[in-house]
Amino acid sequence: MVRRLPSMQILQAFTTTARYGSMTRAADALFVTHGAISRHIRSLEEQLGCELFQRTGRQVELTPAGRQLADGLESALRAVEASLTDAAERRKRDRSSLNVNVSPELAGAWLVPRLSQLRAALPELDLSIATTTDDPDFERADLDVGLRYAAAPFTGY
Repeated sequence: MVRRLPSMQILQAFTTTARYGSMTRAADALFVTHGAISRHIRSLEEQLGCELFQRTGRQVELTPAGRQLADGLESALRAVEASLTDAAERRKRDRSSLNVNVSPELAGAWLVPRLSQLRAALPELDLSIATTTDDPDFERADLDVGLRYAAAPFTGY
């Protein structure tokens, strides 16, 4: 049996109202009207067949069913957030990247004139170039390559 889930707008109206304890504050936070929040909550209550909030003047309090739903949605939204973060980090790791630290003179005379060839050969490469006159610090920086021009090899590299 396939269930029709409430829209994200309805769930967002519910979770925001639960968080603030006020439909007016939820409406302000979501940049919608109080009436829109009220309609979304009413729609959700009708779909579930139970009251989710006890109205007490200008405030609302979660009923036991509302508390259970709010806790469940909060947990589910944390899981969704974690999945989205994982997917973004995985995409970042999967991308080919190269972090280069190069002296300004070498960048201008040798590297920059060759960048178009590199782009043509590796169009998906996420290239980051930093120029500095200091020796590259591979321990402290997220570097893959340090380019320097010198008569003798650098010690420790």
